[in-house]
Amino acid sequence: IAIQKLEAEGASIPGREEAYKLPLDYYREVGENSSSREIAELGLFKLGTTLSNLQQYTSAVEVFQKLLRTYPNGLLSGEALSSLRETLKGLINFKYTHNYFLPVIIIYQEHAQGAFKDFQDVQLLYQVSDSFRHLGLYDKAARIFAQAVGQPLDAPRKEKVIFQLATLNLLSGDYSEAKRLLTIYIKEYPNGPQRREAYRLLGDANYHLNDYQGAFNSYSSSLLIEGDKGKDAQTYYLLGNSVKRLGDDSTAV
Repeated sequence: IAIQKLEAEGASIPGREEAYKLPLDYYREVGENSSSREIAELGLFKLGTTLSNLQQYTSAVEVFQKLLRTYPNGLLSGEALSSLRETLKGLINFKYTHNYFLPVIIIYQEHAQGAFKDFQDVQLLYQVSDSFRHLGLYDKAARIFAQAVGQPLDAPRKEKVIFQLATLNLLSGDYSEAKRLLTIYIKEYPNGPQRREAYRLLGDANYHLNDYQGAFNSYSSSLLIEGDKGKDAQTYYLLGNSVKRLGDDSTAV
């Protein structure tokens, strides 16, 4: 009871880690030395949970992995796997928010066939995909993020997922897939916040596919929509190139 009280107070009193030291030591002792299988399993589970709550994610991951190795069919194996996933998500989120993109990828790949197997979480997929994007690995970013499209999403999040995936496919050189997704975006979200940019990117996809009339139409549509004018100079340049490719040099000039 005293340990539970101390643990509960640890979140609100100064010196949080010091407040947790007693229950941490206790859980570790029980988990490693109890003669009761059930109590030892519970001790490890409590130890991993407490470490995760303290955001000591790496240590928590090691504890949950040890628990699952030692008690693969234990009473808490299902909860331990779920807690391991959430702890890994916390670790990846920490790395991602501090711009440690390579560690994000390494952690994800290390657990892709373990804790993350058959586990589809949109935030996780986005952070891993965006980490690949930051490193210039656009094809891998697109493959990871494509998994998010099939997940049950609310309308605003689905809109963002489709647009992001279209952008990644364009960057990776899969212009046909980018065109398909951008066409879907424009049709399904005619008043979407990225509509202007979607038309511009669709122009890029059409241009790379040698559909210069389609590129001209898309660039023109982009310029007619109110919004950020920051990329207009580039759009006019590409519009001119499209017209030139269509054989109308005077209009292009």
